[in-house]
Amino acid sequence: MSIELAGGAVDAGAEGFAQFVEARQRALQRTAWLLTGDWAVAEDLVQTALVRSWPRWERIRQGQVVEHRHYDNQVERREPPHLGW
Repeated sequence: MSIELAGGAVDAGAEGFAQFVEARQRALQRTAWLLTGDWAVAEDLVQTALVRSWPRWERIRQGQVVEHRHYDNQVERREPPHLGW
């Protein structure tokens, strides 16, 4: 996957983020579903976590805490009502 900017330049950060999303989105959605018990809410939760992560992608990538941070975003945003916590 190649993300091109104006003039044909390639944005390596955007490309890395796009690759991460493509590779891990389904797993993130499954985890979000475990937290929410609802597929539509889980999809919204993952999208919100990804949107919040994009501006910080370089820091996240450099720290190599990518999935851990996404899970943290998911947990911070939603209590799992179907688990009765």
